[in-house]
Amino acid sequence: MLQLPMLQRMKPILDQMQRCVTESLERCDHLQQNLSLSPERELLLAKQRIAELETENENFRRFIGQSSSTAAMTESLQMDVDRHLMKAKLENEELQNRIRKLKEEAEHLKQQVSAYKDDFETERKDRENAHGVIAELKNQIKMMKVNMSLLLITTTKILMI
Repeated sequence: MLQLPMLQRMKPILDQMQRCVTESLERCDHLQQNLSLSPERELLLAKQRIAELETENENFRRFIGQSSSTAAMTESLQMDVDRHLMKAKLENEELQNRIRKLKEEAEHLKQQVSAYKDDFETERKDRENAHGVIAELKNQIKMMKVNMSLLLITTTKILMI
């Protein structure tokens, strides 16, 4: 009987743990969606932009080779193209870092979910074991009451003799 209040106090804790597990799973799914859509798409777009800028850069280099009279103008344009290319490469690197961090965070959340799930399962088993012990103790009490009643009846009969 003393264990029943303890089980009642554990119920809100177990409910809170279950909510945490559910929330962690939802966050993990959300991060996985962001990971599979946004950064990879941005990385693909950045790679396409780099390819376009490299093509443009090559076209300008050919143009410079063909026209020596417009060298000053093309040099300025070439510098712009080089600057844009460098910027695109930096953005690409930043996106790769972002993808790596999101993957690490998703893995961390998966580990947390696993730990919460394991804790929840352990608590559930402990609660089931406690209920079994309580049922067994109740049966023992009933048996003791029956034995005590029989003993009392026997004692009363002996005293009457």
